[in-house]
Amino acid sequence: MRETSGAVSSIAAQEFGSDFTDLFGTRGVSLALKSAPVSGFTFGLTGSVERQRRLSVSATPATGEYQPTIDASALRAQTVSMLIDRPTRLGPLGVEMQLHGQGAFIRFRDSDADYRSIERGVLTVNLERPIRTTRFVARSLVVWVGGNDGIPAQFLAFAGGPSTGPGYVFHQFASHSVLSQRVEMQLPVPFASFSLGRYGRTPSSITLAPFVNGLWVDQPVSVRVFGAPPGPIANERAGFHPSAGISALTIFDLLRFDFARGLRDGRWTFSVDVTTD
Repeated sequence: MRETSGAVSSIAAQEFGSDFTDLFGTRGVSLALKSAPVSGFTFGLTGSVERQRRLSVSATPATGEYQPTIDASALRAQTVSMLIDRPTRLGPLGVEMQLHGQGAFIRFRDSDADYRSIERGVLTVNLERPIRTTRFVARSLVVWVGGNDGIPAQFLAFAGGPSTGPGYVFHQFASHSVLSQRVEMQLPVPFASFSLGRYGRTPSSITLAPFVNGLWVDQPVSVRVFGAPPGPIANERAGFHPSAGISALTIFDLLRFDFARGLRDGRWTFSVDVTTD
């Protein structure tokens, strides 16, 4: 049994209200099975029974404010998920590949209505290949949700923000399906070295990574609560949302700074975080 509430604790969330999560409350039980590696792949099966509900913001950052929570529906959900994972391994032509896929069948009931069902699929693929002193990186994400027009907000596909849509607001888009493709070229450049005490010195270079990102969204809608009762639904523009930017990776490529611009109704954005690796 678990209950999710409040903001994820981080310096950015505490000081500036920049909390990149979309939380909703759940209580339930789950059972998961996972296979041993088979030809580099692992497979899993998960079943869960949950009660879900919307949460409200009850905290105030030092400056600014937290964005509203998503308008998650109060419901009972039964989910069966199948997973496939491939950790980073060397593939053909010297390409390092990582893959994660998940397919879920979800039955849910809100209020006293009959049970309805939806299907939800997620696929992420990361490809990297060193080319002399540079590194080519491609990151792909596909999310698809199948069902009728009454899909609860917590089951929709979300996109926007540093990972899926740099140059656009975090989770600006919520839809039945999204596709995000990022391509970047990482190259080392000279940079000042400085001491880390007993841990030695940083390298005398940093990694610059110019990138482009393409985000495709199918019929996005607003799912956030701007007061009580929720405000009207406001559609974002569907279709292709490109962006471009540059990243700087420093301190042994552990810390990443991103600067990006959305090229269709977007904005300048800046983010800093530890790298995924």
